[in-house]
Amino acid sequence: MAYAAWKASFCTRTVSQAELDSINQRGRVAFDRRYPGWAVTGPRSVDEIFDAVTSSDDVEVTDMASVLLPRDATGHWDLGRDLVQGSAYEADLHKYQHVALDDMQCATTGGCEPGGMRSAMICLASDGYTCAPGQGVYDMWNEQLSPAEIDIVLAIEQRIRDERARRLATPPG
Repeated sequence: MAYAAWKASFCTRTVSQAELDSINQRGRVAFDRRYPGWAVTGPRSVDEIFDAVTSSDDVEVTDMASVLLPRDATGHWDLGRDLVQGSAYEADLHKYQHVALDDMQCATTGGCEPGGMRSAMICLASDGYTCAPGQGVYDMWNEQLSPAEIDIVLAIEQRIRDERARRLATPPG
């Protein structure tokens, strides 16, 4: 019963900022231990994050990139800029990039169904989305994004996959 109450508060974003920071910090420390060359507890440039995501299909790298990328327009990749430039969607490019990363994770790890762990995490860290207990990730996105925005997300996701495939097929050196 206590878990159900916690989960409901988690999904309705009543978790404190301190709790969210603690969750993210623990993830960063664990990630640093596993990937010492990445040092995510220190500042990272958006270019370094982009390079990591497009150079590896490691689930943890994609997950950590989503955490480390700014959730506002202050710093984002240029990836997908041409899709939104000059349109009403331009200011939300960072949001579409996050959704693309999250969608890639849903496809890889699951947990995006109603009641799934990834649904709860995305709900908690959402970019102004509203979500309710019992909603899955796709329910949330379908309510909040227009068909044109979903097309932008899918195009960004495909570009990430294409760039990964290109980099992974190219021998080092």
